[in-house]
Amino acid sequence: MKNLTLSSKLIISFLVIGLVPMIIIYGVINFYLTREIQKNSSAFLQTAASDTMDKIERNLFERYGDVQAFTANTAVQNHEMWYVKGSENNIIADAMNQYVSLYGIYPLMLAVDLEGKVIAVNDQSANGARLETSYLYDRNFRDATWFKAVMSGRYLRSDALDGTFVEDVYRDEDISRIYGGSKSVISYSAAIRDKKGQIIGVWNNRADIDLVNEIIQSSQEGLSRSGLTTSTFHLIDSTGKVLSEVHAQSAHATVGGAVENLVQKGFSPAIRATRGESGFEEVIDPDTKNKAICGFSKSAGALGYPGLGWAITVHAEKREVMASINATIGYLQAIMGLSVLGLSIFSWWLGRSLTAPVLRMIERLNLIGSECKNASDQLATNSEMLANGASQQAAALEETGSSLEEMTSMTRRNAENTEQVGKTTNQTRITAETGLEKVQAMDSALKQSRQAVEDMRKSVKAMHSSGIEVTKIINTIDEIAFQIIYWR
Repeated sequence: MKNLTLSSKLIISFLVIGLVPMIIIYGVINFYLTREIQKNSSAFLQTAASDTMDKIERNLFERYGDVQAFTANTAVQNHEMWYVKGSENNIIADAMNQYVSLYGIYPLMLAVDLEGKVIAVNDQSANGARLETSYLYDRNFRDATWFKAVMSGRYLRSDALDGTFVEDVYRDEDISRIYGGSKSVISYSAAIRDKKGQIIGVWNNRADIDLVNEIIQSSQEGLSRSGLTTSTFHLIDSTGKVLSEVHAQSAHATVGGAVENLVQKGFSPAIRATRGESGFEEVIDPDTKNKAICGFSKSAGALGYPGLGWAITVHAEKREVMASINATIGYLQAIMGLSVLGLSIFSWWLGRSLTAPVLRMIERLNLIGSECKNASDQLATNSEMLANGASQQAAALEETGSSLEEMTSMTRRNAENTEQVGKTTNQTRITAETGLEKVQAMDSALKQSRQAVEDMRKSVKAMHSSGIEVTKIINTIDEIAFQIIYWR
């Protein structure tokens, strides 16, 4: 620091003053921003799960009412059509074919009497293809779960809805036989009543689980468009059994065969969802074993439809969820870098602006200090010469005084000798007295001269001391000038 110029020190000071609070602010913003964005991104997955679950339940609410509406078809009251095979001869079966074609979600629809015997069954698919369903007329469904439930009045009820039994998702062997492959369905059943309100039979609709898969697939595609391409949806029942799995590569029902149960696997979001919770948390993807963020939501039904206790979990890899956070942090770092650059330029400009007049003043003081130093050196030299000259003059005056004193002594001795010889003549005495008076006057003058020389010596010494003090003052000024030049 001692070797730095004044402007460099000011620039560094301004940078420190500006950067310290800037770094603190950046750290605080980075911490809270990261936390809030991660929270919002995670909550976004929870919202996706909740919205998807709500769409499913709204759709299933409509299916709840469909079966009751179909039982109101007057064709089913025509007992002459009961048990007649083929839609070309059975108006009830023909009506069922129309429902299958219009709705496109019911691969199988049948009606049975109070004994469980088939009254009618559709024999066309949604696209109009002929189906071999005549074998069902020889079947009896009195032991079927849905038949027993309707006959005993065990409906899925709420304060707003009643009259339909809903059987949870299962793998349907009849549909697999009729259509080939493996099909999972949800079964809806309601009582067929005559004009007096008496139960005369049971209507059973079997809805393809693909109607649920399509809703989930649409939600997954929305997440993929938002950047969460690894998002995976699991639709689970109230026990944690996976009813449907949808991810970017495929969408399929998993009911039947080796059914996966996320609760038994210890998947925390599934456990919490089956307990009735909704939320989000960080997890390990059960398939890829990568870190993921999972949102989950328990079904609350819709429009009075109570639902079957289903839940949805949706998880995506953490790196994708954090991608928006990393992008935001990148923007923040770019702003921080530009701010540092701007602060550096401003500090340089301000430091130079403030030091320019100071440097000019230092140059002037330096010049004045040099002149003062030269003047003080000259004054010290002159003072020393003056003091030496005064000392020499004082010495000469002292020698003159000594000579005069010696002359006075000799004069006195001459006077004494003159008196002893005798007073030869008055003129000689008068002359001698006159000479003595003159000698005395000269002696007095010599004494005054000696006093004057002594006073002059004192004055010269005082002048010499003053010259030394002046020299000290000049040296002090010289040191101040040196310090100013040094700090520059």
